[in-house]
Amino acid sequence: MLPFSLDKLAHSNLSALRGRVRGVFVTFHGMGEPPLRDGLDENERDFARHGILWLYPYCGPWSWMNRATVGFVEMLLDHVWEACDLSDDAPLIVNGCSMGGFAALVFARDSKRSVSACIANCPATDLVALCEDRIDVPRSVAFAHRGEPGDVHDWMREHSPLHKVETLARVPYLLVHGDADQAVLKHRHGDPMAAALRDAGHDVEYIEVPGMPHCGPLPDAVVTRMHRFVLDTVGTDVRESAGRS
Repeated sequence: MLPFSLDKLAHSNLSALRGRVRGVFVTFHGMGEPPLRDGLDENERDFARHGILWLYPYCGPWSWMNRATVGFVEMLLDHVWEACDLSDDAPLIVNGCSMGGFAALVFARDSKRSVSACIANCPATDLVALCEDRIDVPRSVAFAHRGEPGDVHDWMREHSPLHKVETLARVPYLLVHGDADQAVLKHRHGDPMAAALRDAGHDVEYIEVPGMPHCGPLPDAVVTRMHRFVLDTVGTDVRESAGRS
């Protein structure tokens, strides 16, 4: 049971939804992003018009989708499924940028609830490499590891999607990475992740964006492709949904 109502625990577009919920889209935030969002942007309103519930849970500044965070998000989703009377096979898409992209990949793997598709923009995929490249990451990983079993160095490798490709969910993946990203280096994360997924027989689309720094701004064509990826996963018809208020 939730300790507070859903709107107090997570930002969502629930207030803009009309009619039945066709699918759920969860965005995981990056490291250090502010926990509060006010109002709805046009993307959130557009998803509402298509019957897609957009959920933006706050998972703590340095969670790295540890076991406690997976459990917290599962609790939120259990409430959503019950409140919206969703079937067990209702589409669930997870999405995120940077640490949020890492979180999307890990949640799709570790959650008890089946994920339908995953989008990751400039995702960190290798905690070992990221700890070598940035001074803030070892501190955040050490914090996230509290309560986890084993040595932190072993946990980093076991927890990293790039090192455990064989355990990742068999779902469609859409990866995006800019070649001007200096925070999460493309050649250390996006490139090897896409290659490893392909080598393991996963369904993966990899969009490489020339000149794009960390997480954006995304070109319009990439935003449109990501949007279409979500709609195709949910199975909504643009013409059918356009008439709903």
